[in-house]
Amino acid sequence: HLNARLYEALAGIDEELSARYLPKRYACVMRDCVSRLENDLARDWTVARLAAECGMSETYFRRLFRRVFHETPAEYRTRLRMAKASDLLLSDVYSMEQCGALCGYSDPAYFSRMFRKAMGQSPSQFLKSHKEERPGDA
Repeated sequence: HLNARLYEALAGIDEELSARYLPKRYACVMRDCVSRLENDLARDWTVARLAAECGMSETYFRRLFRRVFHETPAEYRTRLRMAKASDLLLSDVYSMEQCGALCGYSDPAYFSRMFRKAMGQSPSQFLKSHKEERPGDA
């Protein structure tokens, strides 16, 4: 969970520093596009859809995105989804299946695999380890 927060903070700083290297005509468009992605993580955002939202070719969008964010659009989306999933899991309001669905994973097994790959542990292990860290919550 802390790693996800750290990456978010670093991405924000990196985004500010990288903005000056972004062609001015695309700075606002990319910000709007990324904002839509961040605000609707459950949507099936493909590179083609994101590029179309920005009014550019997929190839140019990929290149520009990587230059600005230092990761692919898919990596960026997955990182955001996992940060949100972590927060949702820790809220104790949603089941693992609901957390996955709210983050764009309709298949709970796939969500679990993606979570393990990104976070280094399964959702249930993540919850267990964080509950052990919070002594008053057990």
